[in-house]
Amino acid sequence: MAQSFGGVVVLLWCDRLAPWMAPVERSWMTNSVSQQSNTTTPARHHPSKAQNQQCTKQSSKSKHDKPGNLAYALTYQPETHMTHPTHPENLLKQVRSDQPLPPLEQWNPEFCGDIPMRISRDGRWFYQGGEIKRTAMVKMFSRILWKEGERYYLKTPVEKVGIEVEDVPFQVISVHRLEQSPPVLVFETATGEQIEAGAEHPLRVETDPVTGEPSPYLMIRLGMEGRIQRTVYYQLAEWAELDNTAGVERWVIDSQGERFVLGEN
Repeated sequence: MAQSFGGVVVLLWCDRLAPWMAPVERSWMTNSVSQQSNTTTPARHHPSKAQNQQCTKQSSKSKHDKPGNLAYALTYQPETHMTHPTHPENLLKQVRSDQPLPPLEQWNPEFCGDIPMRISRDGRWFYQGGEIKRTAMVKMFSRILWKEGERYYLKTPVEKVGIEVEDVPFQVISVHRLEQSPPVLVFETATGEQIEAGAEHPLRVETDPVTGEPSPYLMIRLGMEGRIQRTVYYQLAEWAELDNTAGVERWVIDSQGERFVLGEN
C-alpha cells in the first residue's frame, strides 16, 4: 500500500478513471499532494443512510474491493507503516492527454458525500488543505467535474462527491484570433482545453459596482465557466471595437458571428 498524506480519496478515485484517463498508480497520487496548510475546511454535505448504502452497493459491483471504493474511502484511516512509492516522475509518462472527455451527462450515480477538495479563485486545487501541484493530476480531476445548480462535483459512473469551488473551476490563460470570415477567438485553459468562443461558448464580463473592476468569464462546458486572466482580457481589449448601435458606446469583440461586450466606454 502506498504512503499517504491523508489523500486516500484522491488515490481511490483514480481506480474509477482508468477507461478515460491513463492508468495511474496510487503511489503517484500520494506524492502529488503537497504538505497541508492551515486553510479552514468548510462544512461538508454527507449522504443519507440510504444513499450511503447505495454507494456502497454500487461500489461493491466494481472489480476493486476495499479500500478500492469511494464509500469506504470516506471513512478509511490509512495505516501508519507503509512502503515508499514508485518515483512519480516515471508515472507521469503514463498519462494520456489525447483521450476524449468522459460522457458525464450519461452517468447518474448516487451522491456519496463531500470530500475536502477545493478549487481556489485563482484556479489552484487543494485537498485537505494541501495544494495539488501535479498538473497532470489536476487535469485528470478537471475532466470529471460536474455542476448541478450552484454546486460542483467529481463524478464517475458509480459515485459522485461534492467539492468546493470558490469562484469558477477553470482558468483561461491564453487566446489567439483566427483571421478568417467570420473571425474566431480560440482560448486555452490551464488544463489544456481549446475553446472557440461563440454561441455555445459565450464570453461575459461582470463589473464590480464599487471598484469598476471587470471580471471576464468564458463558458467552457456543461454549464461550467472559466475565469479569463487579466493578460488575456487586455489582449481582447486591444482587439475590441467601439460600437454604439444600442445608443450606448460599448467595446465589443466578435467570434464565430457572435458579438460580445467587454465594457462600456
